[in-house]
Amino acid sequence: EKGQRIKINNKFIFQNELNMKKYVLDQKSDINYSLAGALIHNGTADSGHYFSLIKIHNKWFEFNDTNVKQISDSEFEKKSYGGNEIIDKSNGYRNSSSALMLFYLNN
Repeated sequence: EKGQRIKINNKFIFQNELNMKKYVLDQKSDINYSLAGALIHNGTADSGHYFSLIKIHNKWFEFNDTNVKQISDSEFEKKSYGGNEIIDKSNGYRNSSSALMLFYLNN
């Protein structure tokens, strides 16, 4: 409906490694980047919460206000890839987390 805010939360799987060689003028060597972090939004278009997922020594950590915890690769994917699948069958709660911004570091 016109004027209504909606959050598009379709599943989007992004790459952990990027080679930017074909996007630069000097194509003599590979220009590789590795995923280092993601800013996550959990909620709707009208409200929600932001937190960060950061890779430190090849392990993912969730920084959520004053709480910091290590998470698995599968937890990282669940929190960052989006998608509207039901994650709690007891109440029909759907996933509302997705990456808003990705951070890559040059290798």
